[in-house]
Amino acid sequence: MLHVMPDKMRSTARNSIGLGLFLTGRCAVVFVYGAYGTLVFNWTDILRVDRKEARSTSLGIELFNRADVRNRQRRLMWRFNLRLPLSGNWHIIVPGDVLDAELDDIVATAQAFHSAAIARDQMSVRH
Repeated sequence: MLHVMPDKMRSTARNSIGLGLFLTGRCAVVFVYGAYGTLVFNWTDILRVDRKEARSTSLGIELFNRADVRNRQRRLMWRFNLRLPLSGNWHIIVPGDVLDAELDDIVATAQAFHSAAIARDQMSVRH
């Protein structure tokens, strides 16, 4: 029979649990801080902006050159997020729950800004 000292076993278990909770909390803070940082891109980097699907409550953004936008990001989490494969050729998906306005209004405004940026770039190329 192998005898152990229960007090030392409890102390090791508590320390392991404490370390696990600390590391989990630390990872959660890094994830939240990194995920909600600023994504840097220009309107001319965007190929399309629309609902993710016909009746979806999420905003989808497809980029012309995802690698170029990813390389300009300062936050590691955005670099990582832009590597993830998403359905429907979307490179960025924003849940509608976090948006400050109605999704249809945001889509219409984004599409207007996108069209204006493309038209402005085309005008500057002609001159």
